[in-house]
Amino acid sequence: MKTVYKVAGFLRKIYWFIFRPSTFGAKGLLIDDGKILLVKTTYSRQFTIPGGGIKRGETAEETVKRELKEETGIEVLKCHLIGEYENKTEFKNDHISLFYIDDFRLSKRPDSPEIDRFSFFPLNSLPENVSPATKRRLNTLNSGKVEHGKW
Repeated sequence: MKTVYKVAGFLRKIYWFIFRPSTFGAKGLLIDDGKILLVKTTYSRQFTIPGGGIKRGETAEETVKRELKEETGIEVLKCHLIGEYENKTEFKNDHISLFYIDDFRLSKRPDSPEIDRFSFFPLNSLPENVSPATKRRLNTLNSGKVEHGKW
């Protein structure tokens, strides 16, 4: 099943290159006791902030809650919108709402073929393969600036 996700990820990038679609997603920044939750999908080599695409009829907040539950088994009880960002690095016009999660409950880890690994990493000792977008968000938060802009 992981191979299917890798192939699908490759085909998606070809589609994005040809059609340049607009996409909308939400991510959840969860920092607990000086550690940040990061995920690595089966179709990427990089760790990133967990999240995913907004489904039809779903709000960005509902999306971040659903995605965290599906990807990590974490139930989000309370979250706050930090900002909205734009990403054009993969030939699409991606709009991302970033939420800070300050109340959550751990439950059983789901068996998700999409997620290769997830873990809490100390903020001062992140893995080498953290995505550039994740680094930008953490730098933005460390500077105290919450802005709308480039993901």
